[in-house]
Amino acid sequence: MYWYVLPTYEQARLIIWEGMGSGINEGFPFIEHFPEQLVEYKNDQRLEVGLVNGSIFRLIGSDHVDRIVGANPVGVVYSEFSLQFPSAWEFIRPILTENKGWAAFIFTPRGRNHAFALWEKAHNAKGWFVSTKTVDDTRRDSVGEIDALPPHTEPLPVVDEALLDEERKSGMDEDLIQQEYYCSFVGFREGSYYGRLVAELYKANRIREVSWDPKYPVFTGWDLGIADQCAIWFAQKVGREIYLIDYYINNNEGLTHYIKICKDKPYVYSNHYAPHDIETREFTSGRSRREIARDLGIHFRVTPKINLAEGIDYARTILPRCHIDKFKCDQGIRALINYHKDFNQKLLDFKKSPVHDKWSHGADAFRYLALGVEAEIDEHFQVPEYQRSFSIFDDAPVQPAYQGVTPDLIDRGMNADPYSFGRLDRFQQGNQLYTTRPDWRGRDD
Repeated sequence: MYWYVLPTYEQARLIIWEGMGSGINEGFPFIEHFPEQLVEYKNDQRLEVGLVNGSIFRLIGSDHVDRIVGANPVGVVYSEFSLQFPSAWEFIRPILTENKGWAAFIFTPRGRNHAFALWEKAHNAKGWFVSTKTVDDTRRDSVGEIDALPPHTEPLPVVDEALLDEERKSGMDEDLIQQEYYCSFVGFREGSYYGRLVAELYKANRIREVSWDPKYPVFTGWDLGIADQCAIWFAQKVGREIYLIDYYINNNEGLTHYIKICKDKPYVYSNHYAPHDIETREFTSGRSRREIARDLGIHFRVTPKINLAEGIDYARTILPRCHIDKFKCDQGIRALINYHKDFNQKLLDFKKSPVHDKWSHGADAFRYLALGVEAEIDEHFQVPEYQRSFSIFDDAPVQPAYQGVTPDLIDRGMNADPYSFGRLDRFQQGNQLYTTRPDWRGRDD
């Protein structure tokens, strides 16, 4: 049995079962490429062709692949694999291994998703063959096409420069041209919120191996899930630069699991940022996850409760300042690239809301991390001479720290920064850190 898998069952029927060729095969049905004398039967309902030697060819949609797990193919072709459900390969791989079978993957890049991961690993994997063909490598050189050419004539390119120039003039984005015609994985997914920014980070060599610097504290951004996935970004702030040094994602685990993950790492933490729903009390215990985490040694700071669009826009302003470890943060990078708007098929336009899928958790965690960035202070600077204790009722100026900062200002937790958190007892001017330590006493009256 041999399978030909497309992203959906509907595409399998429309493109292959009912589809027709172009060029020298103009109007010739794809399914008729099976020589008539070799065909035993065709089943229109199952999209299946049976051959006289007992072999079976069947079209499959990756959206329905779970329904046929247990069958025994010996060969599978994945067409447009970058648009398929990754489980289409994960479910079938053990079957092919047992049957000593084979698989082939045909696709155009769609960012650094599961197809990119497979393509990258295959380069160094035993038993795999990889071939990448751009418009510079593909020509009309099939037997029928070459026969139609005059003698000693080079085969024509499938897509020439003139056609690409027309695409550019008609408004096609250059990143999309690089993706579709030159097999670039750096391009971004259509409708992606952060894809273009991530592509710029790649071009600027800001996505590379980024080492943890023990001289600076680490802060984290969490997207908390219970039955859903939980994602955590780990970052360090050095001046205005943000270094994303680690990333973790998992599902079906309790809060204690993720806290243990954080504690098992060698980092010294400054803050952990989470959305406001961390304060929601659980029905069974009557306690919030913030309280539970505090008992386990993790003190969360709640990010500002702003609308989703504002949060995404703010994250966009932070991302260009980031350096990202391409190894430890690989899944997080993919989440940022693939976090995208939903597309309205009827109106042929993008909706305002993002798609909630496996990529949204990592993107949400980054958004919460971004909202905490400006509250982080570069703790590397040592200035003990500027530290002092004082009463919040002391009218003496804070000396010689930051102009305009008084005990009253600190008491009220006010700051020019709209994303500040709580009382202002640490602040930075240039490359100098200033700290104050209020004595929080109660009033006698």
